[in-house]
Amino acid sequence: MRFYLLSSLLLAFFGCLAQNDTTYTYLDSSESVCSKDNAVFVKLFYKQDGIWYLEKYSNKTKYILQETTFSEQNEDIHSILSYKEFVDSGTLYKRIEFVRGIKKNGFYHYPNGAIRGTATFNTQGDIVAQIGYDENGGATKFYCFEKPPALIGDASTWSKHVYHKLNTTRLFRNKAPNGNYRLQLLFYVAIDGTVSNVTVDKDPGYGIKEEAIRLLRTAGKWNAGIINGKKVQLPARLTFAFKLDKQVTNN
Repeated sequence: MRFYLLSSLLLAFFGCLAQNDTTYTYLDSSESVCSKDNAVFVKLFYKQDGIWYLEKYSNKTKYILQETTFSEQNEDIHSILSYKEFVDSGTLYKRIEFVRGIKKNGFYHYPNGAIRGTATFNTQGDIVAQIGYDENGGATKFYCFEKPPALIGDASTWSKHVYHKLNTTRLFRNKAPNGNYRLQLLFYVAIDGTVSNVTVDKDPGYGIKEEAIRLLRTAGKWNAGIINGKKVQLPARLTFAFKLDKQVTNN
């Protein structure tokens, strides 16, 4: 099992880095910048052997949680080289390799370090090949590296639902003016495909936020997201867009 920086080693490592222009950032539980005394996470940014490292640690356990490497100091997406995630014990769980800032290969790992699954991405970030492995290295069937939640149906399911079910009468009754409206619905999709914790990024008023949430809840179930071959609860985003014209109503 691969462990990253036990407490004593980590403290020694921090002390060493402090002599090489290491930047420390202290974060609270919501990952907002805070004082050192209130920190839940610590982020380090430093250069080693020509590579820039951005690492995130648990301030309590001192184990590493994330590591991102860059070819340039500006942390620009185009200079990213790799990204890694670790479980609470500091064991490598996930890693992504980039080429010129574009995601190229992905890997999930078993706790013993063996590869659980791999994926190859195209230049648009879509998975074009994926393979799963058992703990002995044998290929497994029906493995899915990652898949975001999706509304059951085809690409037009949501837009058709909005067109046919939008309650324009209610909006006009609230004196909503004619025009084009667009907002983002943010929510979670559970393992069973149900939607929860719905929020809206910008509320234009006139009951439009409430109508957007109503339409989302009546659109049907979703296919749950998948990470490393397992269904998991994941956040999702959906655009709610429509044109309001008092001369043409659906209701």
